[in-house]
Amino acid sequence: AAKASVPKMSYKNFDIKIIAYYGVVIKGWPLDKFVPPSLIKSQTELKVLLWAWETNTIHFYKLTNEEF
Repeated sequence: AAKASVPKMSYKNFDIKIIAYYGVVIKGWPLDKFVPPSLIKSQTELKVLLWAWETNTIHFYKLTNEEF
């Protein structure tokens, strides 16, 4: 888990606002596009996404100094 507290999840510009700033990535995203859940129109995709979070298939990962 990340040691820094991220005040707000940012899907738009995630690479700049979260990865570059905090050194945190999301591993295991199961969908083709990385978008906020509110933009996912398929109930099936929402269920897949929820299941992945609930089973820790998706998780936040703090990059090591070597990875970052």
